[in-house]
Amino acid sequence: MPRPSRLPARALLALLILAVPVLAACGGSGLAEDPQAVLAEATLPPPGPNASKLSVEFTPGDAAPDAQGGTEDGPLGGLLGGPIQIEATSEGDAEAGVTGDAKITAGPANIALAFRANGDDTWLQVGDQWYGLGQPLGIDFAGLGGAIGPLDEVVIDPKATAVEDIEGVDCDRIDGRFNPAPGLTEQLQGAGEGLGLPLDLQGLAEAQAEISVWVSKDDGVVRRIQLRTDGTADQAAGGDITIDLTVVPAEVVEVTAPADARPITDLLISLLGDQLGGLGENLPDLGGLLDGLGGGGASA
Repeated sequence: MPRPSRLPARALLALLILAVPVLAACGGSGLAEDPQAVLAEATLPPPGPNASKLSVEFTPGDAAPDAQGGTEDGPLGGLLGGPIQIEATSEGDAEAGVTGDAKITAGPANIALAFRANGDDTWLQVGDQWYGLGQPLGIDFAGLGGAIGPLDEVVIDPKATAVEDIEGVDCDRIDGRFNPAPGLTEQLQGAGEGLGLPLDLQGLAEAQAEISVWVSKDDGVVRRIQLRTDGTADQAAGGDITIDLTVVPAEVVEVTAPADARPITDLLISLLGDQLGGLGENLPDLGGLLDGLGGGGASA
């Protein structure tokens, strides 16, 4: 039986050399040619129903507890410490109905929550008990990305780095440095300090943060935004923060009021007790904050 012919070594090497530029061209052909234009033409996700995933990790500043067990920065300062992680998911839209869950990790503490909301009210579940907030959630998760400002203005030196799949959607990934819109840093700083979580956002204010934006190649809709200042600030000052938000289309969710829901004040009293009065004096204007984040009564 004749042996199969073999390609001479020199011929094989020549084929490999010729294949390199071809393969390189195929691998990079999908990258956006003009990342600045992609950002300028990108739009935020339309009103729901959407499915959202939000991840936040930050380091609060050091604060010594006072005689009442809180800190000079607020009564919650003594309850939270070390790196804090928040993982949350939601599905639906704020008007017709949205459901979600969240996990908050602060040092040794792990808190699991669930919530549901419609156009009439919002309910929060802690353990087996539901609590009613007495008003609609009034926040459009799909619009949260708009809080950072126009993408083509706040993303400096944008570069198209990849084409990636975001929950089944092919997206151009655009990386750059983040130049925050006027007032955003102060707004986040004030909210953190009001809750007893002093944050040093100097890296964010000085455009040292990195940002990645994923824009759908099909319709130009922003499907994911990641903002990070890791390594740009002093850990002890609470300067590192990472925010990652993904929003993709989802199904309609029907929400009904949970049975035997108690007022949210019952939960606050059980958690904070005598500190509740001091908390009220130190809380920021959350209504104004939600307005700035794309909520404050906006329907998804």
